[in-house]
Amino acid sequence: MVKLEFYRVFYVVAKTGNLSKASKELFISQPAVSYGIKQLEEQLGGRLFVRTAKGMELTPEGKMIYEYVSRAYDELMAAENKFSQMRGLEEGTVHIGASDTISKYFILPRIEQFKKKYPKISIKITNRTTDEIMNLLKAGKVDLGFINRV
Repeated sequence: MVKLEFYRVFYVVAKTGNLSKASKELFISQPAVSYGIKQLEEQLGGRLFVRTAKGMELTPEGKMIYEYVSRAYDELMAAENKFSQMRGLEEGTVHIGASDTISKYFILPRIEQFKKKYPKISIKITNRTTDEIMNLLKAGKVDLGFINRV
């Protein structure tokens, strides 16, 4: 299998159309960019670029590969963004387990406040007994559990 790093180099060269610009964007030397392209071409068994006076142009095979690589690259960037949003509490779902009494008097009155502050985070509440909430928490079915012990 081809190293993903070679595809990344390919993607940036195809996007910029220039080895020098690609090396700056990738923070690697121009010879390293050329090496990555050469390795990818050797491993795939064909030419992906043609050097022109304007820079690097994709061959028909290179255009086909670029379609796939650019979609994969976009998906990876979307995954990174989604991860960052979830880590930053910008977006996602919080599953809360609680008894009826705690839900009614403690959680529900605060949800409106929370939703104003974090509009892209949805809250799912599961009402169960204390023992059931403990089991859901242990099983990872809820993120937070509010219980009352006497």
